[in-house]
Amino acid sequence: MRTGFLGRRLSKEGASTKKAAEWYAKLFDDYHDAADGQIGPEGIERLCTALGVNPADVLVLVLAWLLGASQMGYFSREEWSAGQPILGNATSTDALLDTLKAVYAATRRNVDELRRLHKFTHSFCREDRKKNVDASTAIPMLQLLHGTAFPDHVPKMCTFL
Repeated sequence: MRTGFLGRRLSKEGASTKKAAEWYAKLFDDYHDAADGQIGPEGIERLCTALGVNPADVLVLVLAWLLGASQMGYFSREEWSAGQPILGNATSTDALLDTLKAVYAATRRNVDELRRLHKFTHSFCREDRKKNVDASTAIPMLQLLHGTAFPDHVPKMCTFL
């Protein structure tokens, strides 16, 4: 057994049912680019439209985090498949959206998970092998992650940066 998000125990087969696994596979097939075998920026935009969220919504970052995405704007089939058990038994875009919202809300309440999300975001946004994230990238990410939670502090931090 391995541990999933927030300590959920996952069996080797995954936490999802066969029906959910089939739905996620179909979802990937609907949005991936046949040329490179990944969901790219256009596919993510279409997925966001289906979910009813803006591509710049924090939930898209949460999805990338749960999938373990290695490149901004792209989800490989391997990442999609590996992340699917963590996303649960959703069999509709509404259920997937609810899961993403629940994960983000739970993350905001759990210091260790919030730290993991920050660490992922930092790595996700770095260019090449740089250790730091440029301010032009850090500021929007800071606003995305904490702008609504800390409206008095985030603008000051962004001005500082």
